[in-house]
Amino acid sequence: MRVLELGKVKQKSFCILTFMNANWFWIVPFVCFLAGYQAISYVATRNEFPVPSVVGLPLTQAIKTLSDQRLNVRIVREQEDPDLPTGTVISQNPRPRYKVKPQQAIFIVITKKVERLAPACTGKKMSEIEELLRENNIRAHTYRLASSHPVDSCFGQWPAAGQAVDGKMTLYVSSGEDRPIIFPALRGQPIRAVMELLKQYHLTPQITHRHYMDEDHICVNCLVAEQRPLPGSLIDLSKPITVALEVE
Repeated sequence: MRVLELGKVKQKSFCILTFMNANWFWIVPFVCFLAGYQAISYVATRNEFPVPSVVGLPLTQAIKTLSDQRLNVRIVREQEDPDLPTGTVISQNPRPRYKVKPQQAIFIVITKKVERLAPACTGKKMSEIEELLRENNIRAHTYRLASSHPVDSCFGQWPAAGQAVDGKMTLYVSSGEDRPIIFPALRGQPIRAVMELLKQYHLTPQITHRHYMDEDHICVNCLVAEQRPLPGSLIDLSKPITVALEVE
């Protein structure tokens, strides 16, 4: 009986050990997975560091800052901005303080020049040109030369109208002729044609009517009856001139 009982005890102990070993076999893979995941996470993250901020820096300085951290720079876009110098970094991705690894690419957007086109200045008076230049934020170097063109009018420019300009233009402006010119005969000419002629020399005549006219009268068919200066008078376009016309 004792031998039989001892056999039963041994059999019972073997069953318990077998059951415990079976449970451990299920746990071991799970424990190994967790250990491996933790090891990989540690190795993958131990070299991470925060991205330095380069927004607002010139491109050359931004490249140096990121290169010192062993990061690669990628310019994804250039954006026009009239208020910032060309090549200024205005955004970055990943954002500052975001954790990255060495050799990771940092994508940046930089500013570029606002493309401006030269306005048409030829044939215009300097007072009008100065307003155009101010509106377009363009500076001009002006050369005043003796010319048959009307005084203080532009007869040449560089760059030409419509071409790209880097903020500076060269203008050639008439200082008038060195010698006087002969004032033409205007009697009998339609006032409209005379106005167009004088406009080329930037002269605005004082017009009076020989006969009474209604207030709503428009000088369309009127002809010049008298003029001052007289035909054949020598005038200097570099000086103020008063042109008086009497029409009928």
